[in-house]
Amino acid sequence: MGTAHKAWAAVHELHVYKQVEQLVADSRWVEAQPTGLVHALCNCGYSSGWIPDEELPSRSELVAAHGVPFGSILATGEKLGDTTGG
Repeated sequence: MGTAHKAWAAVHELHVYKQVEQLVADSRWVEAQPTGLVHALCNCGYSSGWIPDEELPSRSELVAAHGVPFGSILATGEKLGDTTGG
C-alpha cells in the first residue's frame, strides 16, 4: 500500500504574534507596550511579516484560509491583530 495515489496537503496552524516593546529601567518593575505591529504565520508557509495591525487580513479571511488561530482566545468578530486591548 503506497502513497502514490494520495495527495499530501499542508496542515494549517495559524499563529498571530503581537510585537511588544519593554522599557529598560533600573527598577524592579517592567513596563511594556504594544508597538502596533503584528505577524501572522501559518504552518502552510503563509507569513505576513511584521505589518501594522490595521493591514492584517480580517479574522474571517484568515480563518477561511488557515483555520482558527492556534491557542486562540479571541471572541468571534474580534480583529486578530487588535493591539488596543479592547
